[in-house]
Amino acid sequence: MRVANFFGLDNKDLIKMGRHLVNQWNLKCCLITLGSKGALAFDEEGETIYQPGFKVELKEPVGAGDACTAGFIDHYLKKDLLKKCCQVGCGLGALVATQSGATELVSMETLERFLNTCSEFQIDARFKHLIPS
Repeated sequence: MRVANFFGLDNKDLIKMGRHLVNQWNLKCCLITLGSKGALAFDEEGETIYQPGFKVELKEPVGAGDACTAGFIDHYLKKDLLKKCCQVGCGLGALVATQSGATELVSMETLERFLNTCSEFQIDARFKHLIPS
């Protein structure tokens, strides 16, 4: 949480920190990746989304966070809902973590198939209350 320290924020409450960053810096959205436990996203309208991490067999984590961010941004720029942006980002990050070297391409078909069939998640207990029942 070096970013939190840099901005003098309390990194113990990531929801408070994410909302603060959006408001303080007049951001359209903010993404906080949580590694294998998924991601949090916040927007200027006050929406907060938690996407649990997809449970996969880890080969190598290198590039998974970058893939998550790239998937999120790609769908955000396409004006998708924040929930879909998080789902795609976390799905792409999870798929990259199953590869060696993080350089193999992941097709949209592979990603969509994964998102439609993966039913096991790694949930961060701190954000379980944000998951719709």
